[in-house]
Amino acid sequence: MPSSSDSLHGLTCPNCGGTVPIPEGQPIVECPYCQQRALVRGERGLRRYQVPLKIQRNQALQATKAFFTSSYAIARDLSQKAKLQEDFVVYLPFWVRWGRVLGWVFGEEKVGSGKNSRYVPREVKVAEEMTWNGAACDVGEFGVTQ
Repeated sequence: MPSSSDSLHGLTCPNCGGTVPIPEGQPIVECPYCQQRALVRGERGLRRYQVPLKIQRNQALQATKAFFTSSYAIARDLSQKAKLQEDFVVYLPFWVRWGRVLGWVFGEEKVGSGKNSRYVPREVKVAEEMTWNGAACDVGEFGVTQ
């Protein structure tokens, strides 16, 4: 842990009212008086979660290779073109949202031809079931943007 000279002072403990030092970059701090722990939020706080490891690295690697040759693979030639350069187990939470999208598109449609052509109003109803998936954390450190 960084020394107290590298810390910010002045935040009050919600439990005992004592001054809690916050070392830069520390996401969890402990009150020196009552040992109350707190999560630091804001620009200097970084949320990190510890999740118990339930799969071993070689199991994850075998599952990845099996996915490359499965019918669920993203691209049909994935198993021939993909190269694994580095492997490690990481927990990446994600959001899944389902919804029904309903809307209308308004415009004009050209009817007729030549001198007899004209534009008439056109309205199209759109109704679809939609699914959105996305990472629920910053995935930039893994070399991807989304």
